[in-house]
Amino acid sequence: MATDEPGTNGAKEPTTHDYSRPVWGHACEVTAIRDGGAEVDGHGWGRGIEVGDFLILDDGRGLTTRYKAARVRYCDDPPDMWFATLAFAPRPGPPEPVRRGPYDVTGIMQGLYEAPGRDGRKGGVLG
Repeated sequence: MATDEPGTNGAKEPTTHDYSRPVWGHACEVTAIRDGGAEVDGHGWGRGIEVGDFLILDDGRGLTTRYKAARVRYCDDPPDMWFATLAFAPRPGPPEPVRRGPYDVTGIMQGLYEAPGRDGRKGGVLG
């Protein structure tokens, strides 16, 4: 039987849980998308998620997006499995460079601009 965890955040700051790179025992699967992604249902494994916390998810294109837990329900068995309703919660401020795998995309793009072109001048491939 599952139990609801009402979210005891109270006055404490919300915790951010990074689920963008799933590993055994720490993963999230989106099971339903509503309103163009403004709200999603999902389930996953990992402890400590409370209502009001943020989850960072992979958007399927190698980028990440942030959602806020609106409802969280933990299972009795296994105790680290949860079901949640999540609301889209964009990060404040300008987007940060996304680092996926061994490459820093920002560095790669900068290198393309700074590499010497065929004529030997700075400006390279894209300049």
